[in-house]
This record gives sequence, C-alpha cells and structure tokens, in this order.
Amino acid sequence: MRGPKQASMSFEQLLIELGKAHGVKAALSIVLAWLVGHLLPIAGFLAVGVVLVMSDWITGISAALQQKEKITSRGLLRTIRKIIFYCLAIVLVLIVETTFFGSKWIVSMVATYIALVELYSNLENISKITGTNVLAIVREAINGQLKKVNLKTKVPAPSDQLTDLEEEPSQNHSS
Repeated sequence: MRGPKQASMSFEQLLIELGKAHGVKAALSIVLAWLVGHLLPIAGFLAVGVVLVMSDWITGISAALQQKEKITSRGLLRTIRKIIFYCLAIVLVLIVETTFFGSKWIVSMVATYIALVELYSNLENISKITGTNVLAIVREAINGQLKKVNLKTKVPAPSDQLTDLEEEPSQNHSS
C-alpha cells in the first residue's frame, strides 16, 4: 500500500532510482527480465530459426567443399545477418501483432515461412552432399500422406526443384 506522501513513478524513473540505489547492474537486470518476459512466447521460433540458419551454414560449407568451391568469410557474415534480421522480423511482427490485434498467429506464420525457407535450403545442401534428392523424397512422403486422408491436393514441385545433382552449384553453399 502506498502512503499518503508516495507518488507514482514511471518505469523510466523507477530504473533511474534503482540504478542510483543499487547500481546499474540492478537496473539492467530489470530491463533484461522485462525483455525476456516479453520475448518468451516466441523463444521457440527464435531458437528454431537460429538452428536452421546455422545448419544451413554448416551444410552449405560441406556442400561447397565437396564440390571444390571457394569458401569465403562472406558466408559467415551472411549467416550472422540472416540470424539478426530473421529474429528482428519475428520480434517486430510480434510487437505489431500483439499491439494492434492481440493475437500471435501472424508471428507463427512468419516464423513458419522463415523456417521452411531455411529447411528447404538445408535439404538442398544435404541432397548435394549425399547425392540423394531428399527434396523429392519429402515431397513424395507428403503427397502419400495427403492421399491417405483423401485430399486431392498435391504438393507441387518448386520451380527451382533440384532435379539433377550435376546442376551448376548455387551461390547458397557457403552461407
């Protein structure tokens, strides 16, 4: 309970007073706790995105080495940028969605899209490393499952489907 002489404080004023009384570490701890509390609902999305981008980098390097392509530091820089901007996209969508719509389904769609893009790239690299067209196998498995549930829809082959493992290597390998 507040006494009659206590005034309400803004969050900023609270942090300043906390910093004065207990040091900057205490104020930063509160800010970090606030951030973690707000980002916790999307922590899984962020983690999956980071894992898929790092896996893409690893499989890309492996595919490039196998095909005797030059590996440069640009691939690592591109990977770091992808992690930063994918996470930023997910956080920004969360902020806008919860502020204006009070839901979290749009952030799920954005995170799913990012994950599928990176998964596709991983499978493409794995196909080149193993000499097996993993993408075709996945597509056939999905179509088989759709037939089991009597859906007449087929998952179409992407226009850039890896059909021949002897194709020109893409620029994506060292990323």
